[in-house]
Amino acid sequence: MVISYFRFFGILIFLLAQLAVLAQNVKRIKAEQQGKSIVVRYELECTEPCTISLFVSLDGGYSWKGPLQGVNGDEGKDVTGGSKKITWDVFSDLDELVSNSVKFKIDAEYKAKVLPVYIYSNTKGLFPSNSPFNSLGGASSFIKNQELPYGKFYFNVKQSRWSNSVADGISLVKYKTVGPEAVLLSALLPGLGTNKVTYGKKGTARMTYFLLAAGVGVFSKIYSDMQYNKYLGINSNQNESDQAYNTANTYHKLALVWGGVAASIYVYDLIWVFAKGCKNVKQTKNLRKKLKEGPIKIE
Repeated sequence: MVISYFRFFGILIFLLAQLAVLAQNVKRIKAEQQGKSIVVRYELECTEPCTISLFVSLDGGYSWKGPLQGVNGDEGKDVTGGSKKITWDVFSDLDELVSNSVKFKIDAEYKAKVLPVYIYSNTKGLFPSNSPFNSLGGASSFIKNQELPYGKFYFNVKQSRWSNSVADGISLVKYKTVGPEAVLLSALLPGLGTNKVTYGKKGTARMTYFLLAAGVGVFSKIYSDMQYNKYLGINSNQNESDQAYNTANTYHKLALVWGGVAASIYVYDLIWVFAKGCKNVKQTKNLRKKLKEGPIKIE
C-alpha cells in the first residue's frame, strides 16, 4: 500500500493548527513528514520524569488509536522536560493512512510526589508547616467549613508535575483536637488550659484574675504575719499593740478572701476546661470517624 505524499502533507498542515489545543502541558508542538514517518516535536514542561505516549486520531479527535507502538525517540518512561522529538513509523501501526482529519495527542503521565503537610488552625488563622506550595486553598476551605475549624490537620499533598510549588491533589489523613487532657495545663496555672482548649480565644483574662487574686492573697498573708509578729513584740505601748493586732487581723481576713477567690478561679477553670475539651471531642466526632475509614479527599 503506497501512501499519497501529497495528501499526507496536506493532512499535516491541518494537524499543526490543532495540536496546541489538544496538549495543555505539552507546548510548541510541530509535526512534519519524513518519508513514510512522521516526526513530532514538542516542549515538555515538568519537574519530574514523565511517561510519554503518542496517540493518533483519523476522525478529528472522536476516537484515538494508541499508544502507538512504532515510535522511537523521546517517548516511554523517564522523559524529562525540555525540547523533545518522537518519530512514528506509520506502517508499524496502520495499514494505510487516508484521512483529512488526522490529529495527534501526546499524553504525559506523571507519578506525583506525595508530600506531608501539617496545618495548625486556631483563632488567629492557619499556620502551615514545611509547605513548599504557593497555595493550599482547598485545604483552607475544608478547615474553615468544619464544625470546629481548629486543631492540627495533617494532609498528603500531591505535587504538580508542572511546578514543585503547585498542589495537584489534597487528602486529609489525620486530625487532632484538644480534648479534656488540657485540664493538666490548668492544674499548673489556671488560664493555660483555657487558652489551649479554646485555641487562643480565651484564657488570658482568667489567668490574670487568678494571678491578681493569688498575689493579693499572698501579700495580705505576709503582711498580716508581719503585723502579728510586731504585735507580739510590743510589751509597753498598748495603743501600738492594739493597732498592730487589728492590722494583722484585717489583712488576715483579706488573705482568706482573696485566697478564696483564687481557689474558686482555680477549681472553676479545671471544671470548665474539662467540659470544653469533651465538647471539642464531640464536635469532631464525625470527622475522626470518616478518617478511620480512610483518607478524606479534599481536591
